[in-house]
Amino acid sequence: MKKLLLASAIVLLACCMSVPKGGAQTAPQTAPPTSAALTGDSFAGTIVSGHAAGAMANPHIIAEVQGEDGMVVTFTLRKSTAVTEIDGKAIRFMKGFKKNRKVEIKFVVKDGKNEAVSWHYVS
Repeated sequence: MKKLLLASAIVLLACCMSVPKGGAQTAPQTAPPTSAALTGDSFAGTIVSGHAAGAMANPHIIAEVQGEDGMVVTFTLRKSTAVTEIDGKAIRFMKGFKKNRKVEIKFVVKDGKNEAVSWHYVS
């Protein structure tokens, strides 16, 4: 019983020591401009990052594209998105997706998110 009580006290002490008491404050992180001010129905830019999301029945890609003005916009590419290569040939929505490729995107806004309708690689 004494060992259990001693072990509990050590764990409690370790937890209390690891919690900061508000002494050091971190600097607020500034986010890059988002798509809140995005207007129109098309956007051109360079792929900054992206990752696969969704379940097997509904796969999609969440892509971040940086425009010429430096604004980073997030787009969702679904299986229904029309994706074309530089030469105009239609390809699958996940094929050819690479960082630093330039794209032209036609999109709609659904539930506050940018859904890509068509995605054309420029370079």
